[in-house]
Amino acid sequence: MPDPSPGRLLGLEREVALGFQPAEEGGPSPSQLQIHEAILAVLREDQPSCEALYYKGGSFLADGSLVHFEVSQLEDPERGLLEWASPETRSPEVALAYEAAHDRALREALPRAAERLSEAGFPGRIVALRVNEDRAGNACGAHESWQVEERPRRGKALLYALLLHPLVLLLLGLAFLAWALPLVVLLGAALFLYAFVSLPAAVPLLGLPFRGLLRAMEWVGNYLVEPGPGPAQGVLARSFVLGARAGSWLFGLSARHALFSGHLPALLPFLATRPVFCGAGHVDRRGRFWIGPRAKITTRPLAAFVLGTWRPMVDVKGFFFRNPWRYLLKSKRLHLVCGEANRLEHATWLKLATTAAVLDAIEAGALDDLELELPEGPVGAFRRASRDPSLRAPVARDRRSGALLSALEVQRRYLEATWRHARASEPSPARAAALVAWDEALVALDADPAQLADRVDWVRKLGLLQARLGERFPGLEPARAWQRLAAWGEVNALVEARAPAWEPGPAALLDEPALRARLGRRGAREFLALTRQLDLREWPTARRAWLELKALDLRYHELGAEALL
Repeated sequence: MPDPSPGRLLGLEREVALGFQPAEEGGPSPSQLQIHEAILAVLREDQPSCEALYYKGGSFLADGSLVHFEVSQLEDPERGLLEWASPETRSPEVALAYEAAHDRALREALPRAAERLSEAGFPGRIVALRVNEDRAGNACGAHESWQVEERPRRGKALLYALLLHPLVLLLLGLAFLAWALPLVVLLGAALFLYAFVSLPAAVPLLGLPFRGLLRAMEWVGNYLVEPGPGPAQGVLARSFVLGARAGSWLFGLSARHALFSGHLPALLPFLATRPVFCGAGHVDRRGRFWIGPRAKITTRPLAAFVLGTWRPMVDVKGFFFRNPWRYLLKSKRLHLVCGEANRLEHATWLKLATTAAVLDAIEAGALDDLELELPEGPVGAFRRASRDPSLRAPVARDRRSGALLSALEVQRRYLEATWRHARASEPSPARAAALVAWDEALVALDADPAQLADRVDWVRKLGLLQARLGERFPGLEPARAWQRLAAWGEVNALVEARAPAWEPGPAALLDEPALRARLGRRGAREFLALTRQLDLREWPTARRAWLELKALDLRYHELGAEALL
């Protein structure tokens, strides 16, 4: 039940991958933008809505949520994701209710959206996946935005906040003016010159030299702005992107000490090990199982500008692009992008409820004495914990004793410290229920994770995958079957990169002209080098096994009647 006491503000953002299966093989397929527009049109039919005055566009629905199209690549604005942001709430339970309602609305909208596309000449079925990474490697996620109260800064954090970070902001502002002011002057002069040349260029015969000058100016303008068929191709756009990347790197050097300095040291170890009970599970191209797929693309604890496939744990772009001086405010928005798209409601609830409890404990100073050290840093701990289904790999160290700690042991320390703080402040029934569920999850994961197949996504998914893997490698223990699959990991990754549509036939691989043609000369040489120490007779089985596991992996996240839940 929702917590009756007012809590901190919480908002969720969920990214949904969009695909399409034509009614007939080889039939026409709409773009992802067209699929999004068809779905949004149905959602707007079902409830009042209005256009969002938002730089990404989209629509606000009657419940206060925002649906918009998240472009994946600037050079191809019709490729992207459907992103659905919930209204801000004051309890994890209410946030979970909105997420479940939005999932249901989206499932019910898919058939009607497919009818719209059919009328537009695209008969077929829409595929919507609340996935974390599609087969091509495109990343999705489930973001969380938390209201936090900045703790008093001391020592180095105070120096950065009052001196070094303002200097960085001033330097970045001057750099932007140095880039923008000459640009404004040049554009103004170019427009004036263009208008001046256009008049005599219209005069027959006498205007020939002016027309040549006009064409030259148009060519230069196209080169600077849009020389290619898509947007963001010009020199100006690329220089802005390069400048933003360099500026965000410099911004991040000081922001990691000036922003959330009282939260991140205690919060990051918790986030790094949180996948043990809220990881969504994932099979990568090399046949390895991850309990938390988000760690694969996470490269730094905090960042202000994301371009490409990598992501930070904490995103601070709002402080970089929109209002950099808001870092001085006490109340801030903490945007976590290290979360994953869970399908089991219990996992989502536990993720949100435990994070809320940890943030409360951090702001009360109850976690200042945890004495945890991450030898590989937060990102290294995040990856080590996320790729270890055994839950026994060391990810942290006790500063006092030097003892190595697993992700489960780190979570146990957080639970105990948070419980002590909650007891001292008389927790609400909802908070007490969350702490009990947290304890039950850690006990079950330590004893036998299979007990949580109905509550933890990665456990449920691992059971489904191992059942299918056992059919391909009969008679082998699950651990041995995974080893056999991983032995072909580099080969499978090569085929996925160069010929993802290829499936093994009855003949030996090296005799199949279709595979050689798709891999190309260089790919064929790489294939021979990778398989030199392997038995090629096992490769068709390994490839079929991976394809079946990947299909199960993706189907688990499908919103629709054919989903595995």
